[in-house]
Formats: sequence, C-alpha cells, structure tokens
Amino acid sequence: MEFKRYFPCLTIREAESRAVENLASPTKDLIFPIAKLQAWPRKKEGEGTPIERSLKAFEDAYSGRPFALDLSKPRTDLDTDWAIQGRNELSQLLDPSNGHEQWCRLFLDRQHLIPTIQWTGDSNEILGQVQRLEQLGRGLVLRLRRTENWNFDKITALTTHNFKSNNLLVIFDCEQIEPREDLTVIGTSVQNALLSVNSILSGGNRTYVLAGSSFPSSFADIHPEYANLPLRERQLFDLLKLSPPLLQAGISLEYGDHASVYAADRPPAFRGAPRVDYPTATSWIYHRTRDGFDVAAKKVRNDPLWDDSLLCWGAQRIRTAVGGNMTGLNSQGPWVSIRLNIHLHRQAHMGSDATTPIEEDWED
Repeated sequence: MEFKRYFPCLTIREAESRAVENLASPTKDLIFPIAKLQAWPRKKEGEGTPIERSLKAFEDAYSGRPFALDLSKPRTDLDTDWAIQGRNELSQLLDPSNGHEQWCRLFLDRQHLIPTIQWTGDSNEILGQVQRLEQLGRGLVLRLRRTENWNFDKITALTTHNFKSNNLLVIFDCEQIEPREDLTVIGTSVQNALLSVNSILSGGNRTYVLAGSSFPSSFADIHPEYANLPLRERQLFDLLKLSPPLLQAGISLEYGDHASVYAADRPPAFRGAPRVDYPTATSWIYHRTRDGFDVAAKKVRNDPLWDDSLLCWGAQRIRTAVGGNMTGLNSQGPWVSIRLNIHLHRQAHMGSDATTPIEEDWED
C-alpha cells in the first residue's frame, strides 16, 4: 500500500466521481482516497448491480489506481426497485456474521482495493475480520470517528493483536466541524485519542491521518450573496501537526478532509439561489445570486482572490462558463463537481514547490 500526500475521504457519488475523473494524472498520483461505497440510485444497462456500478464508476474515475474502500449507511430515502436492491446489497456487506464474511469476500478479486475495518459486531467478529483481511497482504485502514468516541469500545478488540509488518492507515475522522466549535477542544480530543490508540496498537507500519470538514450546510444564513470561509480542518491540522506530545511519541500526522463536502447526516438540501464556489488553499469562497449560475460564475472570476494561473478542470469550467458556454451547468449538481475538483487539486498540491502548471492549456 503506497501512501500519498493527501487523503480525501469521499463517498462514491456521481459528483465526487466526476471531480476525481477530471483531475490530471500527476494530481491523482498525489492523493489516496478513502471512498465510502454507496449504491448509485439510477440503473444503467450493462454496468451490473447497484454496488458494481458504483465501484466501477470510481475505479474508472481514479484510473485503476489503488484506493481504500469503506462502507456508507444504506440510503432510506428512495423506494424504487433499483434503490431497494442497492440498500439490500449494502446491508449484506455491513453484516458482521462470520467475521464480516461478505465484506471480506468483496476484496478477493479486486487487487487495487485496500479494505477499511468495519466496527460492527462483537470483539470476535472484528478480530476475525482483521485477520481475514490481513491475509490479502494489501494493508488495512482503521477509521476512527469523533462522533463514536473514536471507536474506543471496538478498537480494544485489537489489544492483543500484532499487525507485524502490515501497513496501517489510521484515520482520525473529526467528521463535521461546526462554526462555533472550539478547535483547541477538538484538537485536545484528537491528541488524546492518537496517543491512546498508538499505545493500543501493536506492530504495523502506521500512517496517521487527521480528517474532517467545516463546509457549511447552508449559505443564506451566513450571507445571502458572498462569503470567504476558512478551512477549519486545515487550521486544526496546523494546530496538531507540531504538537510536542505527538512528536515525542513519534507520531507524524498527515492531512485529510472530506473534500469540501458537508460531513454530517442532514435532510435533503434546500434548492436556493444559484451558487458558485471557489476553493483556495485555505478557504472556500462562494458567490450566490438569483440572477443565475452564469452571473455567479462571473462574480467568481472577478473575485480578487481568483488565481488566473490555476489550470485544473474545475477552474477551466468556470472560465468557459464566463465565456458563455453554460452547457450542462444550469443546476447546482455540476457545480458541486467543479468545487470538488478545484479543492482536491488545491489540497493535493498544498506545499508543493512546483512552479509550472501540469494541466492542459485552456482557451479563454
């Protein structure tokens, strides 16, 4: 398992897949996605079951590179035959019986998938799952969630297990970081959890990742037209990466996030005024107007923080929209892919010394 510079936590949906697909190949080489499997809600002939279609879409988007696979909760808001089939497939994969047998079997013939441990079932089921997946020889991902008290009640099942020389990617997922939450408090919780887990685990070549998202759930309440919002997950990472207790314990922290997606469960989003988002390295800018997506795109292009040297696909799509080509861009969905693509590109190259663009040239 080869680890990279940036570890985005994604869910395999159409917007995320399109954003990843349109990253330049050198940028894809810098990231290692942790992708939650979700059954796509629409059927397409010749592309298999809901789970098979979802997996194939992301495999193609990431050009066959290895990535970590996790599981999302089954969707309950759709009741078509296809959606029900997808929900049943996910439920089977979440079944902890026989050491998560169905989940483990999914990886047997997919050499490029790195398994993420599922914290369901009792200690014996979890330990059986770990032992079974270790035999694949690809490494393991342990994802520990803040909302579940860092899964301490489950990870203790591994107290007596020795990972030997296996590669371990251990993700401390802060999930949604709200605007009023104290980053120092969150940081203290992460630091304590890191030190505790580091003492629980035995053996293994460990890489520790901090992940989270402060992307907002609504925008009209922040400002009806414009805002420049800090990436609080990046601020939290900067707070922790030089923490003396972590450094003394030999813990080096890597950066991950939820790729500019709201990370908590919420009801379907209200379809408000057209909005175009523009990620910088350390913030999100949005322009929102009832005059249409084309006007919002022009406002983004004219923003003082617009970087005219940025040549990734998402930035080019904003340019072509400003130039009058709005094909396929008159709903919010495509703009989500554009935002995700720019954000993934920015974070992958954060701190890079590269001075020349790697993307294709664009015509204005």
